[in-house]
Formats: sequence, C-alpha cells, structure tokens
Amino acid sequence: MVATDTGPEEAMAANRELVALLGAVAAARAEQPGGDLTSALTSALIAARDEGGGRLGQHELIGTPLLLITAGHETTPNLITNAVRALCTHPDQLGLVRSGGARRADVVEETPRWDSPVSYLPFRCPTRDLTLDGTVIPQGTPVLAGYSAAGRDMAAHGPDADRFDVTRPVRATAARHLSLGHGPHYCLGAPLARMEAVIALEQLFTRFPQLDPAVPGTALPRRAGFVGNSAETLPVRLRPGSVPVTDRRSPAHMIDGPRADRRCAVLPSPAVPPGVPHPFRTHPAARTAR
Repeated sequence: MVATDTGPEEAMAANRELVALLGAVAAARAEQPGGDLTSALTSALIAARDEGGGRLGQHELIGTPLLLITAGHETTPNLITNAVRALCTHPDQLGLVRSGGARRADVVEETPRWDSPVSYLPFRCPTRDLTLDGTVIPQGTPVLAGYSAAGRDMAAHGPDADRFDVTRPVRATAARHLSLGHGPHYCLGAPLARMEAVIALEQLFTRFPQLDPAVPGTALPRRAGFVGNSAETLPVRLRPGSVPVTDRRSPAHMIDGPRADRRCAVLPSPAVPPGVPHPFRTHPAARTAR
C-alpha cells in the first residue's frame, strides 16, 4: 500500500481488500472468539465500544488491528534484517558482541540509529508557523520527517555519526534514535520490538556463528517504498562446519549444493476462521536470511 512501485489504483485496491479481510476476521472472532490475540483484541475493543457509549466505531475495530499489522509486521523484520547486515559487514562489532564487550541490546539500539527500519512516516503538520534553518514552514503544511537522516545527524551524534558502533555512548543532549518515535507518538510496541530483535540475534548467531553475507551490501535489492527501509532479501553463507548435522532436517536450514548461499525460513501461519482468506502465508521475517 505504500510501495513506490505500486500505482494509485493498485494501492487503493490493496487497501480495500485488506480492510474487507480485517472486517471479516473481526466479525468471525466476535461471533466465535478463540484464544488468539485477534480474539482478545476484538473482544476488548467491542467492550470498550459498548461501555464507552459508542465512542468506538466499526472503523476503529478494523483500524486497530490494521495498525498492528502495518506498525508491527514489517518494522521488526526490517530491524532484524538491518541488524544482521550491520553485524555481518562489521566483523569487529560482531566480535565485541561475541566477546561480551557489548550486549545484543546495544546492537538493537545502534541499528535503528545507523540504519532505521523506517525512513519516513507521512505526514506531520505543524500547528503553527515554524522556521527551521531559515526555512519557514507554514501552519498546516504536510511535513515528511526523515528518521534515517536524524540518526546520522553529526550535531546530535558526533562527527562519527556515519559509523556503526555498538559501544556508542548515549549523549545527554540527544535521543539515541527516533526510530520508535518520540513524546506522545512513542511506539507502544517498543518493548516487544526490542525483545523480538534481541532474541532473533541471539538465536541466529548462536546457531550459525560463522554467518556472513553472500553478496556485497551494495548489491542487496532494497525494498520499494519510502516508508520501510531494509533489504528485500539478505543472502547469507554458512562456513563449513558451522551447522550441526542434527539441524539439517530443520525446515529452516542452509541448503547444500549449488544454492548453498540461500536460506529461507517459512514460519507457521496463524489460524484464521473457516472461509476467511489468510492475509499472510509467509512471514516477512523469512527475508532476514533468505
């Protein structure tokens, strides 16, 4: 819906299809709730609507899970992919993590500063006239803020802002990064995103300690879009002897032979009500080491 290689008509059609799908899922879960997150969320939203005198409408019942999908389904895989790429292309930093000189949590904080999983988020509108660096932005003018640029700001992060450094100290005069928002717009899912990324990095580099990129960083195909920021695929290579023999039957393993530089992890698909088409058969996390 936000890809730059998608035309307006295709984007609107995709949006309508997704809204219709979420409406069908919400209706099915409301009628026959289960033990899944969608059922719990739908029940909570319906209760809030009924108890609040109709403050929540049908569009909010659909809009909330839509927000969870758009804000949490792509951003965290982008963060994990960017972190893996950063560590693989900076072996000195990976060595610090392995030796205990830095924590995986430090990687998860430095990565969104150095290579934010979200580049832009349209739009913000100033409530009054603003003057930034000599340029006047009139009240109400749509502004497209660049999170990625903020992370490389030398005034905020020092003259080496372009360098990936997992031991970078936190500056008292600047936020570590803006990838999770700021102030009232701070991401509600920030603790979950951090936890997911830390666990993913720990599991990936524990199982595949000799993981390295199969192609140069400049050759990686980028995602088409101005919102999400990551590689579309991240081919990696395992060095001989780094995979236990018992792991070769796993559904997520390095393929031997001519395609030994390819790996694709297809995660289990969550259940949906009978008759409702499944929105996602392959989780975007599969891109992390595909």
